[in-house]
Amino acid sequence: MNQKIVALGKVGLATLVNLEEIIKYLLTRIVFIIGGDKVSLLPPLCNERILVVGNGPSAKEIDLEYVSKKGISILCVNYFASQNEDFFKIRPKYYCAIDPFFYSDQNAASIENEALINALNKVDWDMTYICLAHQELPALKNTHIKMISLNNLEYFGKYWKYTLYSKNKANFGFQNVILAALYFCITGNAKTVYLCGVDSDWHRELFVDENNNVYLESVHFYGVEKVNLTAKGDLKKGEYYKYAGYYYKTMEEFYYSSQYAAYKKVDVYNLTLNSYIDVFEKISIDVL
Repeated sequence: MNQKIVALGKVGLATLVNLEEIIKYLLTRIVFIIGGDKVSLLPPLCNERILVVGNGPSAKEIDLEYVSKKGISILCVNYFASQNEDFFKIRPKYYCAIDPFFYSDQNAASIENEALINALNKVDWDMTYICLAHQELPALKNTHIKMISLNNLEYFGKYWKYTLYSKNKANFGFQNVILAALYFCITGNAKTVYLCGVDSDWHRELFVDENNNVYLESVHFYGVEKVNLTAKGDLKKGEYYKYAGYYYKTMEEFYYSSQYAAYKKVDVYNLTLNSYIDVFEKISIDVL
């Protein structure tokens, strides 16, 4: 008798869990519809091999011209166009920038943004620019560049997840720009995706001084940047734990991206051999 009660209890709990998943999904869809996000129909990338170039210092070890000559499309991110002299040599086919700071009024007139816009406006080949819905660069006026907008709705439910991902209606989280680039490539059914410059070791670049100010000393392919996160207002004193949370979430989302890639049968390889991203097989560039 007790076993039957326990069994019925488990069935009831499972039903409640399923119901909770469905309610979560319906609520997110309502928010999505009310928000009116206009997202793009993502282009098919079938049989295309794509190299996603991150900002990590290891990106300097990759000969991008060599990769381009191998018939591999290149996807660059963030300030690559204005901070890397190879931009006009490799003529990347794709470009991705999703950080809200790029599109904020605070940053609109910054020297970095002006340099980026100037570089992009000089592009004389066809290129796809990938951003989130409602993000735009008004000063970008180049007929060679096609804008593609991704959805901004995270969904991790059990039901309809990959169907929504495939239709650009939900995603596995874009804690950083590489995740958005991966989503674009996987959803478009690229044949193979390679990652470089994805060291993802910024947890080693955080330190706290004697006054409990938190600093981030980031090493990029274009140089070293030291930022006082406390003075900048990103963290209050005693909130170091938040950055640990950001790092956890980033790695978790890379795991989800690997599951989505497996579902879509898209091969993803990491060319950054000392990368902390451990969900993709690592290979040497010599294999390409």
